[in-house]
Amino acid sequence: MNFTSCPKQFESDFTFDSCVSNEELGGGIHFAKESSTLTVHGTIFNKCKAPDGGGIFACGKKGQTNTNTENGADMMTHENMPKFNSQYCCYSFCTSISKNNYDKNSGYGSAVLVAANDTNLNYSSTYQCPSKEFYTDNQDSPSYGAQFDLKTKNIDSCNINATSGYSRACSAIEYRDAQ
Repeated sequence: MNFTSCPKQFESDFTFDSCVSNEELGGGIHFAKESSTLTVHGTIFNKCKAPDGGGIFACGKKGQTNTNTENGADMMTHENMPKFNSQYCCYSFCTSISKNNYDKNSGYGSAVLVAANDTNLNYSSTYQCPSKEFYTDNQDSPSYGAQFDLKTKNIDSCNINATSGYSRACSAIEYRDAQ
C-alpha cells in the first residue's frame, strides 16, 4: 500500500484503512466520552469515510453537527470532551459525506471532527480529503466542511499540512469557538 501524502520517515503505530461508517460518525475512530481524553499518535487513516469525521469523530457527548440559529449562523452542539491530542498522524483520501444535496447538517471534518475544551493538533497532514475524483463524482453530496473541523476553547496547532481538499464551505481547517 502506498500512502503518497505521508513523509518517507513517517512510521505508523497503527493504520485505519478503508474504514466506512454509513450511519454513525467517525469512519476510523468514534469516541464520545464526557470526562475522557483521546490521544492519537503516529497513526495513518486511509480511505476512511463517515457522515462526519471521516477519519476521527471525537467529543464528550454527541449532539448535532450543524444547527442554524435564529440569526442564521451555523452552530455545532456536540459537547466538548476535556482534551484531544493528535500528533504525527496522516489522513489520505478520507471523506465526510453530506447525507443529501447541500445538507449543511452533515459532511464536516473529512479527516477529523472534534469537540474538546483543549485541542493539540501537531505534525499532521491531510491529502485529498476528500479527493478531487470523489468531489467530482458526488457533487450532489460532497463534503461540506473543513478537513480539520475543530470545536474547541483552546487550540495548539503547528506543522499542519492540508493538501488538495475539496468541499463546499471550508477546505483546510476550521477553528470553532476558539478563545
